[in-house]
Amino acid sequence: WSPSFTGVFLAALAFAVLPISFFVAHNNTNERKLMKVTLRFIAFGLLIMVNVEALFKLALHIKRIFSKDASNVEDEKGYYDWSFGVLQYVIGVGIVFICCVVSKEATVSLMSKVSPAKLNDAVADCGMIVTMISLLGKFVGDILILIVGLSHRTINTDMINSLSFCLICVCFAGYYIVKRHYFFLNTS
Repeated sequence: WSPSFTGVFLAALAFAVLPISFFVAHNNTNERKLMKVTLRFIAFGLLIMVNVEALFKLALHIKRIFSKDASNVEDEKGYYDWSFGVLQYVIGVGIVFICCVVSKEATVSLMSKVSPAKLNDAVADCGMIVTMISLLGKFVGDILILIVGLSHRTINTDMINSLSFCLICVCFAGYYIVKRHYFFLNTS
C-alpha cells in the first residue's frame, strides 16, 4: 500500500468515529441487543479478513504446523494479491472498526445506566473504570500482536489469519457472556 492510500484509509476510519458515536447515543435501541449484534458483526468482519489462500497453503504443511522453522512456508505465503484481496481486507477492517466503536458506545451507555450511584461518587468512578479496561484491552491486544509477530511457528506465517482466529474466539466468549447475563444487564 502506498503511504497516501494508508493515510486516507486511516483518516476515513477516524472520521467515522464521531458520527457513529452520535448515532448510537441518540438512537433508542436497546444496548444489550446492540452489543449482541455488534459482536456478531465483528466476527463476520474478521471472517471476511481471513486470507483463504494462505489457509490452503498452510493446509499443505499440516504435519509441520507447530514446527519452529517457517522458512519454507514464508516463500509460499499467500498474500492478498488476487483481484479482490485488498477490497476484502478494507471491507473487513471497516466492519470490525465500526462495530467496535458501536460496541464501545453501547457498553458505556449501558454502564452509565446500570452502575450504582455510589460508584459515581467514588474515586474510581465509571469513567475511570471504562478507561482502565480500555487500556487493559489495548495492552492485551498489543501483547497478542507481539507474540504472533515474534513467533516463528508455521501456523503464524500469516499474521492476519492468526490474529483473526484469536479475535473470533474472543468475540464468541464475549457473545456468550452477554447472552448469559442478558437479563442482569436490564436497565429498567
